Amino acid sequence: MKRILVAVVISALVSFGMIGCGDSTPQADPEGEGYQISAMQIDDGATPWDQMQYMCPVTGDPIKPDHYVDYQGKRIYFNSEEAAQKFQGNEDKYIKNYREMMQKQMGGGQGGR
Repeated sequence: MKRILVAVVISALVSFGMIGCGDSTPQADPEGEGYQISAMQIDDGATPWDQMQYMCPVTGDPIKPDHYVDYQGKRIYFNSEEAAQKFQGNEDKYIKNYREMMQKQMGGGQGGR
């Protein structure tokens, strides 16, 4: 009886331990609200400007793989074609904007600089 109880407890622990394991790929519709992807998840053969990029440098919204600009040999992704067009000719402005947005997301301040 004791062995059966131990076996049941071990089985339960293993089962509960496996909850949450598996595919962590976003399951939401890419065209829907709340879907988020990072540049490193986009398999288009290009080198991302920032592999961790997940937000548009123009709007701050989630990026979409089909809206991009190749900049200085690397790919920057946007949430719309309009944002990609707005970026062109104003690259420095939006690169700075992106870095500021990322700093805020990471909880960083100016730190006395």
